[in-house]
Amino acid sequence: MRWIRKKYKRFRSFKAAHKCWQRITSRHPRLFAHWARTPCFW
Repeated sequence: MRWIRKKYKRFRSFKAAHKCWQRITSRHPRLFAHWARTPCFW
């Protein structure tokens, strides 16, 4: 989540970054193996 906020200006706010993170994890739930054990970004 931190890299999203630092890389893209439109995701600097916590709310925007959180929405983006939810969208990524819902579209690609198996993109990384450790995401299966981490349901949220925190």
